[in-house]
Order: sequence, then structure tokens, then C-alpha cells
Amino acid sequence: MACEWIDADSKVLRARLSGLLTGSDRAQIEDNAKRAIARFGSVRCLLVLDDFGGWQRDGDWGDLSFQAENDAGIERIAVVGEEKWREDVLAFMAAPLRSIDIRFFDAAEAAVAEEWVGG
Repeated sequence: MACEWIDADSKVLRARLSGLLTGSDRAQIEDNAKRAIARFGSVRCLLVLDDFGGWQRDGDWGDLSFQAENDAGIERIAVVGEEKWREDVLAFMAAPLRSIDIRFFDAAEAAVAEEWVGG
């Protein structure tokens, strides 16, 4: 499993991503975010990349309907991982095109990311 939930039942969603992220992992992340937004009104997310391998070529990764429908309910997203993933992750998340504050933190900055996301 590429997505392990640390906390999906609070205003700050936390998940650990490892291996190859699949389309079903993406669906699970989006479903948990939708439920939390409905419950809390808005959320923050902390995604920790742990032995991350990228994205599997399955599903419709180009579908932006989740972003269009839910970005207003996401305050910020912190991604923690190896520096080599910074550009790919921010591009994959379309960070420059979204109104959400999305930041990438090196693994050594995990505590800073946790504080920034509201932990």
C-alpha cells in the first residue's frame, strides 16, 4: 500500500506515502479530504514521503475535478520528503496554479512542516 493514514479524522489530515502512488491511493486521499472538509469546513494536509517512488501510470491523473470542487476547503498542504522530489511533487500538485499554499519541506525539516501545517 502506498498510502498509510496517520490521521484522517481531524482538521489536519496526515498521511505517509511510500512506494508508487496509485490511482486508488489518489482516490482514497481525495475521499478523506472531502469527508474532512464536509465535517470541519476546511482542512490542512501533511504528506510525508517515505521511500517514495513516484506515481504509477494508472487512472486519470489529469482529472482536475477534485481541485476545482474542493480547493476552497483546503487551507494549506505540507509535503515532507527527499529533496530530489521537490520539483516533481510541486509540479504534480500544480502548486503554482492553485490558490492553496503548498510547500515542500526536506525530511530534516519535518518538525517545521508539522508546525507550519498546524500540528
